[in-house]
Amino acid sequence: MVRHYNKSTYDSVIELKTYEVEALRKEIKSLTEKLKKSDMMLMWYNDFVDLVQDQHNNIYNSACEYADEKEHLTLN
Repeated sequence: MVRHYNKSTYDSVIELKTYEVEALRKEIKSLTEKLKKSDMMLMWYNDFVDLVQDQHNNIYNSACEYADEKEHLTLN
């Protein structure tokens, strides 16, 4: 069965799809910005941890043990 749509219906569908595409583009842009900020924060964190490990090994080891315990409690 072949359906025939009038121009008004077709235009309405195109307009809706265009709106959905724009909404998705905005969401992708927002998520991309959040990911970039997370990457920057992770790089800062890694630099911080590297310095603590190099200059204050006892504190680093204690912090690792603490984080491992917290992770274990969270996962179980």
